[in-house]
Amino acid sequence: MTDDEYLKRCSMCILPETTPNITFDKDSVCNFCHSHVKVQYEGESKLRELLYSYRKDSSKYDCVLGISGGRDSSYTLLKLVKDYHLKVLAVNYENPFTDPQAKTNIENAVEALNVDVVSFKLKNNIHEKTFKHNFTSWLREPSPAAIPMMCIACKLILPNVIKYAKKYDVGCVVTGGNPYEYISFKRELLNVSTDDNYMNLLTKSFGIKGFGGIANEMLKNPLYCHPMCIPTMVTGFLYGNPYSFGPRFLSPNINLNSDFL
Repeated sequence: MTDDEYLKRCSMCILPETTPNITFDKDSVCNFCHSHVKVQYEGESKLRELLYSYRKDSSKYDCVLGISGGRDSSYTLLKLVKDYHLKVLAVNYENPFTDPQAKTNIENAVEALNVDVVSFKLKNNIHEKTFKHNFTSWLREPSPAAIPMMCIACKLILPNVIKYAKKYDVGCVVTGGNPYEYISFKRELLNVSTDDNYMNLLTKSFGIKGFGGIANEMLKNPLYCHPMCIPTMVTGFLYGNPYSFGPRFLSPNINLNSDFL
């Protein structure tokens, strides 16, 4: 008999008992199934209306889109240009770990759609340095909850995208994503319930609880508190997602819209 056969699983979603913070009722249905809320869509007409409200004849661009060369951002770019006929400025972060195919995808997309693209790099190789430092720190004190620390520099993408929106006087930043691929287990590992509304991430409840969870991980492994990493972590906390403190309160004139596939 294998180890998997001994694991208790949810009778609905089959999540195992090893899932962080999972509980089961008398019918073996887990708490995540009980608290699940279906994604509510406002409809394409509402999205179109919102996007068009930021059009300005006097502006070179209607919106700014962060593009990685992956399927989500590439599809969003296609949608904005072909279906909504918007003037888009694509902004790409030249991630040192980007696969060459992603770069090719960006080149092909902007050429086919006749879209302007600007690229930026992080200064002083901070992405490579923080990744190496946090990885070696993690190896000293392995913890599943601290794995996101490896790529903390990725959180610097959003403030740079917003910077280009301000530079070109664009009031709308669009991101592309899939709500069914959110990795909520990261929040559970930090003892932040997935019951908390995603809109509140890094602002209300998650801001307090999440920071406490991160602080706890850093107390268990003080190696993370390297002077080189602190500014990146602070910025990452402020700009963790489109609904976090930085975009909502430090850039109030820019609307960040998530276009779900």
